[in-house]
Amino acid sequence: MSGPSAGGVRFNPFGLAAAVLLLAALFAGAAWFDREQRAETTAIRSAELSSIAELKSDWIAQWRSRLLADARHARDPLLARAVADLLRHPDDAAARAELQPWLERLRADHDHRATVLATLDGQPLLGAGERVDALDAPSRELLAAAITARAPRVGSLHRSTAAAGEARLDVAAPIVDPDGAPRAALLLRVAPETELFALVRRWPTPSRSAGTMLVRRDGDNVVFLNPLRHVAAPALSVHRAADLPDLVAAQAVRGVTGIVRGTDYRGVEVLADLRPVPGTNWLMVTKVDAAELLADARQRSVAIVAAVAVLTVTLLLALAMLSAMRHRNAYRRLFALERDRSETLEEFRATLQGIGDGVLSTDTEGRVRRMNEVSERLTGWTEAEATGRPLPEVFAIVNENTRATVDNPAFRAMREGRVVGLANHTLLVARDGSERPIADSAAPVRDA
Repeated sequence: MSGPSAGGVRFNPFGLAAAVLLLAALFAGAAWFDREQRAETTAIRSAELSSIAELKSDWIAQWRSRLLADARHARDPLLARAVADLLRHPDDAAARAELQPWLERLRADHDHRATVLATLDGQPLLGAGERVDALDAPSRELLAAAITARAPRVGSLHRSTAAAGEARLDVAAPIVDPDGAPRAALLLRVAPETELFALVRRWPTPSRSAGTMLVRRDGDNVVFLNPLRHVAAPALSVHRAADLPDLVAAQAVRGVTGIVRGTDYRGVEVLADLRPVPGTNWLMVTKVDAAELLADARQRSVAIVAAVAVLTVTLLLALAMLSAMRHRNAYRRLFALERDRSETLEEFRATLQGIGDGVLSTDTEGRVRRMNEVSERLTGWTEAEATGRPLPEVFAIVNENTRATVDNPAFRAMREGRVVGLANHTLLVARDGSERPIADSAAPVRDA
């Protein structure tokens, strides 16, 4: 059903409703696609984080295995014999000269920072590479653990108290005599920044924010073991509270594993993979900023919104053009109707003026609408003067004998719906008072 609008133009409310529904469907589809893109991007990046974390965890396990294999050189019987000679004669230059090349070769072959022979109570006897005059508490504890277990042990990452607080990692193994009794210990001082931290820092794809962190619990805190990408601070110097609910590193030390959402040490929202590193008390946090994670999805969303906007504008323009065409066509129809009406009126007026008798027409209330020239001469009224006046005022008729006002036939014709004629002896009293005998009739004018 159509309804009228201003100026007689008509519009279709069903078409308008269909356009609104189409726009709503377009925007709903764009929102759904945006959610799907974000979910898909998150799933892809989650799988990528897990794969990278697994590879790095496996590499660290292999790296630790190599360190333990290096420490097993302490089982060499020739080394045990040479160490026994040195222990019997600590000042014997020949005994030292026999051991020094072996220590140098072991350090160089495996790129260690230092190799040290130490007594069972942790006093350095002989070394190669970085000079070691005394062992700090973590190194002495590691030696004691290896001697007690009679097997190689990898120590914990710690900060040196003597070398500007740099990160250290030691490997220790007992040197035993033929009877299996420990006589001394071999300490390998590893440079974590050359291998461990380099691996942790490395990322296989271009990324502005992705990275890996090694953490562990230290009392009520989480300590970050490796240097961090966005903080200019040395290894093992950044701490955060272990009870922070959103901190992904804190979640890791509380036992959470797998893909999580939270914040990193900067307070920035991230997506992260959490997992323990086998054989250590370390936890690995592999993360990427949420802003970067969703950057591609956001770009696609912007493209979708732009496309929807273009479609919306196109649809609105099409609707506007359609409305303009409908208006134009409506105006054309109105113009044609008015033209036909004017032509009909002109034809009617020409016919009216061409009649030899006087003719008047009225509206349904009996007010004059039109007059021809003959009626103007007979009544003394012009059409312009008479239009809108009551018919009896313009067309005044009386009985010739009685001078009484005669019932106007126009009113009877409208009442009775038929043609009505005047009685005989009727006079028309003109505007100037002159009188003329007339014969008259009235007929109702009906519409379609």
